[in-house]
Amino acid sequence: MQDLAASLIRILQRELDLYRKLLKVLKDERQALAEPRQGRLMQSLAIKENLITEQQRMEAERQEICLGIAGWLGLPAEGLTLKQIANTIAPPEDRQLSALRERLLDMVHQVKRANSTQRSMLEHRLALSQSSLTLLKDVAKPDPLYQRSGKLNQLGGAGLVLSGSI
Repeated sequence: MQDLAASLIRILQRELDLYRKLLKVLKDERQALAEPRQGRLMQSLAIKENLITEQQRMEAERQEICLGIAGWLGLPAEGLTLKQIANTIAPPEDRQLSALRERLLDMVHQVKRANSTQRSMLEHRLALSQSSLTLLKDVAKPDPLYQRSGKLNQLGGAGLVLSGSI
């Protein structure tokens, strides 16, 4: 059991490090969203994708370890929590696991907040872009329309934002 607990603590520490890196990338991404060039944003997205892939791999490892712990404890793996594991293992691993659990919870909340901020910024930028496109569409002169007779029919619209008369 001590080996399983030590393995779980190691994997959780690595996951915590990944979440820290992800949070840093999300902050860089937020700054990149404010820039007109998208090179920095694309680089940030690629790094974030790699971190998420690594986090998924570690999560699979963690689940395997938790399956072993659940089997050792005689509990179903589906409902097993870190808090339950910490309550059943011996010191000092119990304190380490509890502290890691708290830090992971805090880091996950920070990442969720950063993601929410990013989503709001992107939605705002999209709304601005859509309103700009609508303005340009309304201002632009419509395409000419050819009638059946072959005559060109100009459909009005001067292409001006302001009226020519005062």
